[in-house]
Amino acid sequence: MRMSARVSLLTTILTLGSIGCSIPGEFSGVAFVAEVPAEQHALYESLLPYPLEVPDQPLISVNALEVTASLYRETQILVAAEYDGTVGWFPLAMPINNPVGQAAGVPLGFPKYVTSICHRRRFAGAWDYRIDAFGLWCRSPNLRIRWSPDDSAAPMGGSFIQAATELPAYSISPAGCLLRQDLTFTEIGYAGEWVGYGELSNDFDTRWAPLLPDNEYPMTRFLAYGVLGLGVEQLECGL
Repeated sequence: MRMSARVSLLTTILTLGSIGCSIPGEFSGVAFVAEVPAEQHALYESLLPYPLEVPDQPLISVNALEVTASLYRETQILVAAEYDGTVGWFPLAMPINNPVGQAAGVPLGFPKYVTSICHRRRFAGAWDYRIDAFGLWCRSPNLRIRWSPDDSAAPMGGSFIQAATELPAYSISPAGCLLRQDLTFTEIGYAGEWVGYGELSNDFDTRWAPLLPDNEYPMTRFLAYGVLGLGVEQLECGL
């Protein structure tokens, strides 16, 4: 099923420090949200730390983004999680190519780690995004996302899932506290639409990897601008 309706997309504000400053600039990227099949719900539940719970609709999202001016690149692998009746996003992994961004995110419970991320802009805005790649030619990436303006259909893509905006981000701090950040994964001037199917190749050797099988997924493209303050709420500690 293919849709061309305008959709809301969850983007990430890149935080610097606990007071909630962010990196200014133009964020561009591709992303998708996919429903997790019933046979993987047990794995899904095992990935959520207490006291987060599985929501009524288990979802996984992948965002690959770049700040054009600085070549800051970050990828977010997120799953939907529920706390006290409110659904938000919980990050499973956040590969990043910038140590400053990692240093800012880790104290807030974001699982950021510095690695090689290659983004080859090919033609007409096409994306070839490679995470954990090696060498000058970015070989053998653990995760690769390819999208072209010519990709309009796929034999195994599934239906497009419209993501809600202004969902909170949950994370577990190094001190063992559950944090909620209401403006982390939310749009800031989103200007994108469904753009067809993109191909994801996943060679990660992690517990969550089965939730992201190699496939062709309905992609969105986004642009986001500006600087946005970020409030952090401490929900529970001693976890």
